[in-house]
Amino acid sequence: MIQSEPQIKMIELKNVSIVYPGKKEPFVALHPTTLSFAKGQFTVLLGRSGAGKSSLLRSINFLNKPSGGGVSVDSIGEITSGSRLRELRRCCGMIFQQHQLLPRSTVLRNVLNGRLSYHSFFRSICPLPVKERLLALECLDRVGLFEKALNRADQLSGGEQQRVGIARALAQQSCIMLADEPVASLDPATSVTLLRLLKRICSEDGITAVVSLHQVDLARSFADRIIGLALGRVIFDGTPDQLDDTALGRIYGESHVADMRSTAPNEAGYESKWPVFADPSPTFSQT
Repeated sequence: MIQSEPQIKMIELKNVSIVYPGKKEPFVALHPTTLSFAKGQFTVLLGRSGAGKSSLLRSINFLNKPSGGGVSVDSIGEITSGSRLRELRRCCGMIFQQHQLLPRSTVLRNVLNGRLSYHSFFRSICPLPVKERLLALECLDRVGLFEKALNRADQLSGGEQQRVGIARALAQQSCIMLADEPVASLDPATSVTLLRLLKRICSEDGITAVVSLHQVDLARSFADRIIGLALGRVIFDGTPDQLDDTALGRIYGESHVADMRSTAPNEAGYESKWPVFADPSPTFSQT
């Protein structure tokens, strides 16, 4: 069961902020933010472009180094040194919007890249041991790509490439999974399939997941918890059932919510009508 141990805080952010230098003055992408993420929880970040979703997500593994505040992870402690950061990144899988695969390499080779942090540089430039290749093949089997292990990555569809990204993160034996707009470049039906797969794997393995999305219907269908951001601040933190019109208006703006009601994506395409946001969207099977 997801959230079987909700009292265990896997990740804690304390007054974490992200500030980027600007031509005239610094730009605050994330104001001081304090949050915790429970072990096994599947959290979705929602917000308009530039709201601070990616900045918050990437601060967890220091892809965006916090300008202030601290990050603590269960079993590692506060990330205050290079050794702790390396330990964090080893146990923290990352799924990117644009896949970040080596296109001319095989699918298996791309998944094996998730094991590199477990080996020295000189060992990693040689073929990895058989047990590592077997682990990578097991990960590919879990995402349904075992038979394509020897295909080049650029021969796969966008959805398949994203599944390779999930397999690579699994190969790290991650206890944390971060996904930055993982379905932004996928069609609606493939997006549902991918999120169903990701949710199932995280549930089976007790992985703490933080996923940024733009699609409200997908967030409602798959999230245990939704965090809404606007202008670099957390303005909503609750369950999908609590994400009502008022909350959506604060996250997206009232006029934008009205536009979203009239035209929005579903599995068939991008011209159908969404239901009124106050009504729960259909829940997709997660088996």
